[in-house]
Amino acid sequence: MSLPPWIDELKTRYMNDEASVFVLHGPGLRDVWRLDDAPMAAEDALITFLQRSRDIVGRWSFKEGLKFNNPSDHSLFTRSVEARQALDGATRRLNPRESLDALALIWLAISTPGRRLGFVLSGVEGLLPENRKRIDALPGNTPALTEWPSNATLRASDNVIVLLVERLDRVRPELFDGCVIIEVPAAPKAVAAPKAAAAAPPPPPPDRAVAEAEIEALSAARRLFHRRRWRPPSPRSRPSPPSSAPRPRPRPAPHLRLPSPRAPSPSASTSPFARRSCATLKAAGCRTSPPARPSPKCCTPSRPSSAAPWPCTSSKIR
Repeated sequence: MSLPPWIDELKTRYMNDEASVFVLHGPGLRDVWRLDDAPMAAEDALITFLQRSRDIVGRWSFKEGLKFNNPSDHSLFTRSVEARQALDGATRRLNPRESLDALALIWLAISTPGRRLGFVLSGVEGLLPENRKRIDALPGNTPALTEWPSNATLRASDNVIVLLVERLDRVRPELFDGCVIIEVPAAPKAVAAPKAAAAAPPPPPPDRAVAEAEIEALSAARRLFHRRRWRPPSPRSRPSPPSSAPRPRPRPAPHLRLPSPRAPSPSASTSPFARRSCATLKAAGCRTSPPARPSPKCCTPSRPSSAAPWPCTSSKIR
C-alpha cells in the first residue's frame, strides 16, 4: 500500500499518541496525489485513508457545513447525535448545513463513546481569522474550537480531527496549541500534472486557388437561388383569374337593391280571408286584386282600385 509522505507521517504520529488534532498546511493541499496507484485530490486522499480505520468519516467546510461521502456514515452519525441529545435533554434542533451548528454536532458525536470517528475540517481561516479579536461561540455547551486540541474528552477517545490550512499566518495562533503541525509539500510533477494526450496537428491551410474557386461556386449558387426563389406578387400586380373560373356576381349599389319580401305577419293565418278562395270572395262582393303578388290560377286579377280598401271588409262573409 503506497501512501503519500504526509499521510504516512500523520499515521505514524497518531499511532505514537502525540495528539488527536492535526494541522496540515502547505502548497500540496491543492495538488493531485496518488493513493494506491489512483490519482486524487489531497482532501479526497485523506478521506479515503481515514475510511479504512474509522467507523464514521465526514468533512466540514466553513461554507457548506457537514457532509458525508457514504450514506451509512451519515445514518450512524445521526443516531449517535440523537442518542447523546436524548441523554443531555437538549431540545434545540441543529442544522448540519450551518457551519457553527455542524461543529456542535461533531462535538456531540466525538464526545459519545463507542465508535471511532474521523473528521476533516477545511476553511478554518473563515471561522478563526488572524485579524479578528472576537471568536464566535458554538451552540449549546460546545467548547470553542481552540479548546479542542487540549480537551481531555477528545484526548481520551479514539477519534481524530484533521484541520486543512493553506497558510498558518492567516489563522489565530491559539488554535495550534496542542496540535501536531505537518507540512504538505508540492506533489511530484508526474502526479500533480499528468501528461495530456498529444493533440492532433492542425490541418494545413488550403491552397489559395482552391479556396477562391470554392468561394466563387458558393456565390454563384447563392445568386441562382435568389433568382429562382418565388416571391408573392404585390396586390397591384396580381394577374386576373382565368376565363374558365366563375367570376363573382357583382353586388348592386345600396340605392339600387330591390326590397326584400317581407315575411307574412303572424296574424295572417288567423285572418278570415286566409283560407277563402277567389270565387268565394267574388260571390261575397269583394274585390280580389292582390297588392304585388300574382293572383291564383282560379281567378283573373282585376285592375287595382284605390276606391275599395284591401283587404275586403264586407259584412256578408263575417
